[in-house]
Amino acid sequence: MFRSSRKMRLRISYFSVHLLEHVKQEVDLGEPSNYAPIIIGRLERINLDAMITDQLMYSQLRVQSLSVDEKWAGAPLAAMLRRHQSENADANDYILHVAVVLLPTSCCVKQVKYLSIVLQPLDLNLDEETLMKIVPFFRRSLSNSSTTRQQYYFDHFEIHPIKLCWKLWVVWKQIQICKTDGGGPSQTSQPTDPVQRENII
Repeated sequence: MFRSSRKMRLRISYFSVHLLEHVKQEVDLGEPSNYAPIIIGRLERINLDAMITDQLMYSQLRVQSLSVDEKWAGAPLAAMLRRHQSENADANDYILHVAVVLLPTSCCVKQVKYLSIVLQPLDLNLDEETLMKIVPFFRRSLSNSSTTRQQYYFDHFEIHPIKLCWKLWVVWKQIQICKTDGGGPSQTSQPTDPVQRENII
């Protein structure tokens, strides 16, 4: 029997996260630094339900739409992450479903009694230039030693099979070859072709 309980329900129609990069200015006029977006992640129709008692805290998160777009100038692709389109896919289904049960604790280690993650199939399109822009951001975030680290202990943790169809776009640089017979230089280039893989994690 629970002595007391509190319930919470949160509905968010739209939520976005912008990853920005610093834009270098040719002339420093003392103006504030300019930033330009690299990628923008969007989550739509978010439902969060929670119940808190004196013995546990239960939370359930459901997201119906998830997408990531490339926004930097000259990006070769528009859509980076999308729901996988198939004949059996239902656009009204939640693309992400997370359920978690936390137990109260007095120590620095949080105890997770149950955690389940269900993710619908996704299409990931990633090009080399965008990847090189994203990597330094995560490298700096992980190397920040001032961030307080939280430890977790899991009693039960499950991730349902995730189907990820991804394409890696490798851009071949133009190669310049100088002729030895006195003629002018000639240029050869190789086309840009995606390397496609389909993985089930």
